[in-house]
Amino acid sequence: MAFSNKCLLVVSTVFLVILTSCTQTTNHHHKISEPNHSERMGTHGMLLFGDSKNIYISHLPLFNHPHDMQVIAKVTVNHEVMPQLSLWLKKQDSYLTLVPEIFDLNLVAKNFHFTGSIYDGHFERQGSKVIDAANFEIEQLYENKVLSNTVNNGLIEYRHLQSERDNRHFYYRVINGRPAADHIIEVNAPLIVKKSIRIKASHLYAKTIQLAAALDVQPSSLQNIYLEVNELH
Repeated sequence: MAFSNKCLLVVSTVFLVILTSCTQTTNHHHKISEPNHSERMGTHGMLLFGDSKNIYISHLPLFNHPHDMQVIAKVTVNHEVMPQLSLWLKKQDSYLTLVPEIFDLNLVAKNFHFTGSIYDGHFERQGSKVIDAANFEIEQLYENKVLSNTVNNGLIEYRHLQSERDNRHFYYRVINGRPAADHIIEVNAPLIVKKSIRIKASHLYAKTIQLAAALDVQPSSLQNIYLEVNELH
């Protein structure tokens, strides 16, 4: 009888150790699988524009995590892709978007590398893939900030981006509150470059006539590269 009690005690002890071990293992895996809400992992679609010497990306933002950042940067692209990409950048009747590999948007910084596929048109709106894979490196950051949920006060700022020609310029709208618009324009005219212009506007973006007046150029010299007014409310 004493032997049986001793055996029962040993078996009970072993079972308790196994049960405790399983419980600890389960808890460990549960903690690892919990999402890190500080990360911004995802497929971060981007606009791709510029010329053969100055290529820019602009993250297509939302006010929802993990896409709630305005990121605009100058990038370099691997040499094998450049001849084909240069031809697509010259097209006037469309625009290019980029679908990069999944990464954490918080990690974007100078010298950050990623790969992606390039589309003629919006990749989510019937755009067609034209370059299957390209390698990108961030050369310079112009915007890299989390979007503010403060109410837009109606004063809209646009900032300048360099081009290879003196009579070609790019300006992008700074997203400094909601609601907003994702707006990038091209100016084809000689002008005295203003690094930043601020326009009081009743709309989510400055109209062509307002931009032309602020830059002292003819309205006909301006064209929209990209304008999105529905996804930033």
